[in-house]
Amino acid sequence: MKSDSSSLLQPILAERRRVLNLSSKEVAKRAKLDYTTYWRIETGVVAKPQVENITAIARALNLSCTDLFALLGWLPSDELPSISPYLQTRYSELPVEAHQRIRGYLVALTEQYGVSFDIDPYDPSERTPFV
Repeated sequence: MKSDSSSLLQPILAERRRVLNLSSKEVAKRAKLDYTTYWRIETGVVAKPQVENITAIARALNLSCTDLFALLGWLPSDELPSISPYLQTRYSELPVEAHQRIRGYLVALTEQYGVSFDIDPYDPSERTPFV
């Protein structure tokens, strides 16, 4: 039986494996998992995969553990960083102007679709329009 969150892994894991040109068996080997365990996680059969297995798979596929944990709902959304610190940390090589443009674009998109955007209260430039 597939759960909603674990089935979200299926396309990500399968696509990443294809991009890296790896077989399921090779990923299992790199993750130091039994092949059946890996296959059941990739296909969404395992409703609640173990943290250790997801961590091992993420490392084997050069994916972010944090991204997979968030996708699985293991990180509360209110505990995720707001966009300013995330961009500054993750994309520190980009200039401040690029960060402002990205934030502005995200604000515009969320307003267009009527979705609430978590504005960083410490950074008024998040309302900068995307150019």
